[in-house]
Amino acid sequence: MRRKLSLFFLSVLLILPAASYAQKGGVVSWAGNYLIDGGDYTIGVEVVETNGMYQVMRLLSEVTTAGVGVGLSISDTELAVAYKQSCVIQMFNVGADGTLSGPRAEAFVGISQETSTPIDGQGAAVGGTYAVSGTTPDGTGYFGTLEVTPAGENIYALAWTTGIGNFSGPAVLTNNRLIAAANTDPDISCSLNLLTMGADGSLSILWYYEGSTETYTETAMPIVLAPTYTLEGNNVDGTSYTGTLYFLGAASPYRIDLVLTGSPSIGGVALLRGNALIMAYGGDSCAVYASGLLDDGRLYTRIATRDSATIGIALETPDGETDGYLGLFNVVGTAASGGPMTGRHTISGGKDFVYSGSGAETRPTNNVNNIFSLDSIYLENRGMLMGVYAPAGIIDTCRVMANVVTPTGTLNQWYTQYGQTAILGGGTATPTQ
Repeated sequence: MRRKLSLFFLSVLLILPAASYAQKGGVVSWAGNYLIDGGDYTIGVEVVETNGMYQVMRLLSEVTTAGVGVGLSISDTELAVAYKQSCVIQMFNVGADGTLSGPRAEAFVGISQETSTPIDGQGAAVGGTYAVSGTTPDGTGYFGTLEVTPAGENIYALAWTTGIGNFSGPAVLTNNRLIAAANTDPDISCSLNLLTMGADGSLSILWYYEGSTETYTETAMPIVLAPTYTLEGNNVDGTSYTGTLYFLGAASPYRIDLVLTGSPSIGGVALLRGNALIMAYGGDSCAVYASGLLDDGRLYTRIATRDSATIGIALETPDGETDGYLGLFNVVGTAASGGPMTGRHTISGGKDFVYSGSGAETRPTNNVNNIFSLDSIYLENRGMLMGVYAPAGIIDTCRVMANVVTPTGTLNQWYTQYGQTAILGGGTATPTQ
């Protein structure tokens, strides 16, 4: 699959800060990582808060790209998500006179506002034709019409005709709010998710599909790592290893200590993305660099270092033609330290699920452009490159361990080291009782 994209998106991600998992005003953020156990399949779900909206990524077993949606919080326990990356989530408050108004969010772009005023004389009843007035995230105004058609009990089909394009998608009326998922790409059908958080932190996810009144429900459980794990594995040279893995801290990113039997402790950092756990270790400056492959060829990257509690975030846009992960990408985002970063990143390899990266990133500090290396090595799994780089030091001794969190809590692991072209070994990590 080859992609060629414009550079429009290079200016967009600068609105996105490094996100951290935290509580705000006593209310637990939706940000976190979850696991859906479908029996014969698993899905990892990552929720990241960015400037008042949520980026939602789904990692499916046996799928080579990462699914992405965008969400807006309805309440402390409800989140609305438009699923697929070209879809927007529109949340309308229904006024006493029937006016529909509220925020609209687009993945990797931002939040804007739209107001739709009834022009059919329907009053407070939802349905009919509306006059649209809105703004895009960059402040550009637009106008048009909106058709709201009942499709089932509290289910509607919405179709916009506006100066910035024509959109359509499913909507549901709940608690005097009309919530819709609208496509910005006519070839993409959007799904609408309503997520409800339980007292145990679990998510009940209700799916609505465009053109259908049928719904589907799934449950996602929060992923909580144990403080210690017992390691058992085998190296490709025929030897085996055992040891203990320690996670320090209550949430991602984690500081880790890896103690292999008969060897001194090795410090590192771990980043959880859905049920993909990426560990970088082997040197003081070894850092996690983890990139999800989107359907349009871009890479959705998050970065973690051992010395920073925040997580860097970047969007990598193909420069010319790319083939999956392979090719040249322009990088725009924020480093784990919190400052802006730009760069160019070339990814090569791919044999036996091992890739290598090269390039450089620039971080301006006090009017000085500081250059950092993007030399890296990755393991591919579940639509993601799980990698290590050393922007502020020597990468030669850095290793990456790719983990998949299973429904039982066990970690399935593979590892390699910078400079290698193959997986060096793997095994399991079992929570210590």
